[in-house]
Amino acid sequence: MPPGAPCTPAIETKDNRHFTLAPPCPKLIPVTILGSEPVPATRHATRPTATPIVATAATWPWATYAIEAAGVAILVLWVSLLAVALAHPASPLVVLVADPIVRTVLRALALGAFTVGFVYSTSGRRSGAYLNPAITLAFYALGRVELRDAIGYVIAQVAGDLAGAAFAVAIGGAWLAAPAVHYAAPIPAAGIGAAFAIEAAAAFVAMTVVLAVMNHPRFSRYTGLASGAVLALFVILAAPVSGASFNPARGLATAVPAALWTHLWIYLAAPPAGALLAALVRRLRLGGDASYCAKLDHPTAGACHFRCRFGELMDQKP
Repeated sequence: MPPGAPCTPAIETKDNRHFTLAPPCPKLIPVTILGSEPVPATRHATRPTATPIVATAATWPWATYAIEAAGVAILVLWVSLLAVALAHPASPLVVLVADPIVRTVLRALALGAFTVGFVYSTSGRRSGAYLNPAITLAFYALGRVELRDAIGYVIAQVAGDLAGAAFAVAIGGAWLAAPAVHYAAPIPAAGIGAAFAIEAAAAFVAMTVVLAVMNHPRFSRYTGLASGAVLALFVILAAPVSGASFNPARGLATAVPAALWTHLWIYLAAPPAGALLAALVRRLRLGGDASYCAKLDHPTAGACHFRCRFGELMDQKP
């Protein structure tokens, strides 16, 4: 405000809105200069607002589709490698670690570590780090993903899964085809009902935890750790029951080379059902504040191709 310009204090109305008739008066604090009288100085806000996140929903995010496809392909390769290393009778790890429970824990930790690493990677921060159509559908139900992006993500995830499975078969050959490995395909060992229930429950709990953490202004940075920890826990719990898939695209990709079609519907239907239920419950509880964005680990600045309100979440930090 130029020197001498008139100013008026803000006037508060009954509906708690403020307005001024001229530029508002600055808040003054005394500043003493040696050998002079105190002079006024303007005191600025002590805490700036968060850098706004620019939504770019009008642009087709082809690169993010490619990231999801590549990420899922790598995930399938990782799952296949773990299956061979931890289940094939000729594997040195199987000889070294005879207890199947311990090997399941090792598998869980390896899958959880992969999840954490991808969420916090540059690629994961760009795409949102889903690698799972069930998560994509849940964020679409929450209103944070455009319909065209939901379709693009699901197609990319399924394509990546199939490509990863084909590559794994090409390099794994007889190792993956061994009866003890069987292409890493999940099997409902404890029955159809139990398998469906634990696959849906795992997706529901995982999605509930992820949404709670990622939409908290102080804890959102730990979403990757939370998602990896929940995944590892449910791999340990569900492996003896359902084979611990939790991902419809992965269930399809491993069923194709194994030619296991009878129980495929469990792994196609249960994870989306659980994730969508978690999204519905959160939306019914919190309405428009159910989710601020759809990225599991969000950069604090830059463009976002989702329906993004991440800047509002950051403004809530104490």
